[in-house]
Amino acid sequence: DYAVTISQGDTTYPSTSKLAVGEYTVKVEMVNGNYKLVGYTEFTVAVEQADATAVFEPVADYVYTGDSNGDLWKEIAADVVVTGTAADGILAIDEDPEAADGDYSVVISQNGTIFKPEDVLEVGEYTLAVVMNNNNYQFVGDTEFDVVIIKAVADAVLETTEYVYTGDPTGKLWSEIASNVVVTGTASDGQLVLDEDYTVTILQGSKTFALEDKLEVGDYTVAVTMNNPNYRFADVVEFTVTVTDAA
Repeated sequence: DYAVTISQGDTTYPSTSKLAVGEYTVKVEMVNGNYKLVGYTEFTVAVEQADATAVFEPVADYVYTGDSNGDLWKEIAADVVVTGTAADGILAIDEDPEAADGDYSVVISQNGTIFKPEDVLEVGEYTLAVVMNNNNYQFVGDTEFDVVIIKAVADAVLETTEYVYTGDPTGKLWSEIASNVVVTGTASDGQLVLDEDYTVTILQGSKTFALEDKLEVGDYTVAVTMNNPNYRFADVVEFTVTVTDAA
C-alpha cells in the first residue's frame, strides 16, 4: 500500500543495505491509489553507535625476544579480541598502527612512550590500550590492560676446561678462561657480551681471583652472573677448570 525510502544526501539505501551511524531521511509514499497521505511524509532518523567490547586474554607469558621485526608486538596485539554486533561479530584489527584503517588499533606504551611494531620490547610492564576506529561503534568496559614481558633464558657454556700454568700476573690466563665462556641469548641478540651483559668470576674456595692475580696450578670455579635485565639463567652457572703444570 505504501513504500518507504531511506536516504542520506543524494544516496538512497535499498532494504539490504547496512546503515552506518548518522542521520537519514525516511520518506513515505502512497502506492495504493485509494489513499492519499496527509500530514508529514518525511522524517529524520538517527542511527547511533553500537557497543563493542574489548577482551585481552594472553594464552601464555610474553617472553623477551629482542627482535625488531614486530613479532612480539603482533603476538601481544593478537591476544586482543574486539566484538561488535551479532551481524559483524569479531572486528578487525588495524594491521598498520599509523594508518588506522582497521576497526580498531592497539597501542602499547610504557611511561608515556609509545612502541611501534619495529621497536624492541624489553623486559618490564607495559600498558596496552585499544582504540576504536570504526565510527559505528563505541567501547563499553575496559580498553586498557597491563602487559608483562618476562626475561628470556640465556645459555652459558665453557668451551675449554683445562689450561696450562703461565705464571703471568698480567691477567692473560684469567682473560683466556673468561673469553672461553660463551653466553647466548635469543636469536635476535645472539652471543652476549662479557662484562656488558654478564660477568665472569674465578674462585678457589672462598677466594676470588682478580684479573691481575696469578692463577697457580689447581682447580678453580668459574661462576657466570647475568647483568642484562632482559635475561636470566635457568640455574646457577658454575664450571670447574683445571690449571696444570707447564711442560
